[in-house]
Amino acid sequence: MSFKETDSNSFKPGNTIRIDAGDIDKQQTLFEGIILETGIKIGGKARSQMVVECRDFAYQATQGRKNRIFEKKKDSDMIKEVLKAYGSVKVVANEENIRQSLITLLSTSPGERVHRYDYGCPIREYAFETMSTSTKTMLRDKIEQSIILFEPRVIVNKIDFEEKQEEGILNILIDYTIRQTNRRTNMVYPFYFVEGTDLREI
Repeated sequence: MSFKETDSNSFKPGNTIRIDAGDIDKQQTLFEGIILETGIKIGGKARSQMVVECRDFAYQATQGRKNRIFEKKKDSDMIKEVLKAYGSVKVVANEENIRQSLITLLSTSPGERVHRYDYGCPIREYAFETMSTSTKTMLRDKIEQSIILFEPRVIVNKIDFEEKQEEGILNILIDYTIRQTNRRTNMVYPFYFVEGTDLREI
């Protein structure tokens, strides 16, 4: 069994990647970043998946340590100046920054970040669960708790789900309000899952 995509240059580690979603005439960028690695994952019912691990462009800023001294500057100005050293890192507007922050939060499992092991959202724990009403309720609670803890710039209004069972995708629809501007907006985060099987131990 093989995936032609894994042998192509499209998903070569180090390449940039952008994920868009929506209608043909109204696409929304969900993620922009770099590819770290690819692999093949064998799931339930003998289904195979190609897994592409990506990180935000800012990931490059975590590789190695650099020191700088700033005097009489705002936090936002210091961050912008530091990120200029990384050509592919984009300094985005506040709303886009929040959206990317939420995507990073949902894409990170607790324990992944060095020196901040509590950061993240444990939704991957449900990747092999049957997407029942109770599972979705637990997912909703975990997502809301994580946003309250790690993204205080927003107020969560509502979290809904749109399941595409044949594709193994659960779209997480998050409706939220930005505290600073009181602007209400939303985002869609695609969560890939494999339905649990009825296999039993013998």
